[in-house]
Order: sequence, then structure tokens, then C-alpha cells
Amino acid sequence: MSDDWTQIRGRVAAMDTASVVRALRSTVGITLTQAMVGVPDRSRVESWAAGTGETPTASEAARIRLGHALWLNVAAHEGASTALSWLVGSNPWLGDATPVTAIREGREAEVVQAVHALVDDRGGS
Repeated sequence: MSDDWTQIRGRVAAMDTASVVRALRSTVGITLTQAMVGVPDRSRVESWAAGTGETPTASEAARIRLGHALWLNVAAHEGASTALSWLVGSNPWLGDATPVTAIREGREAEVVQAVHALVDDRGGS
């Protein structure tokens, strides 16, 4: 799983921010994207996706990239519907918070550990 995770993170890091926002929005929807990043206004996410005007702060962009990389990783190992369920479901690795909440709160190490636990439990490498 580490090699997969490293490759996914590298691919997401190489994408421009607008592309990452569009990809995340298309896979999890604008509401979850907004919740992950922690912005109250949907129009900000749409503006970022369009690549016009306002850009996300460094911490917002980091949360967007993390969320997209996590979704890609879970989807690659478990499927898209499981990836979506995993993002919004209570997670014991996160003190029963959801991964979306953990991403918004900047708990990157914990949420990465949670995704490793999921994928490793499945028997993936």
C-alpha cells in the first residue's frame, strides 16, 4: 500500500489546484468537498474549480489534495462507492470522527493511518 500511496500522492501533487478541485468535486460532490476544506460558501469551491479569481489558501489546498488522494487510494482498492462511504462514515482510527472531519481539522497523519488500516485489512500491499 505504501507504494500505491506514494504514487497517488505524487500524481495529486503534480496536478494544478483547479484540476484537483474539479476531480474531487466530481467524485465526492461539492458539499463534501466544501466540508473537507471547511469553507462555508459553495461558490468558493466553484471559483477554485474554474481556476479564476480567488485561489485556496495553502492549508485549504493541502486539504483538497489530501482528500482527493485519500479518495483515489480507497477507490483503487475498494471501489468508488466504498471510498465515498469511508469518507463520511464514523472511523475508529479517528476517534469515531469521519475522515471528512479529520481532513478539515488538519489531522493528516491520523487520516492517512486510517486509510492504511482500511487497505491493509483488505489484504492489499
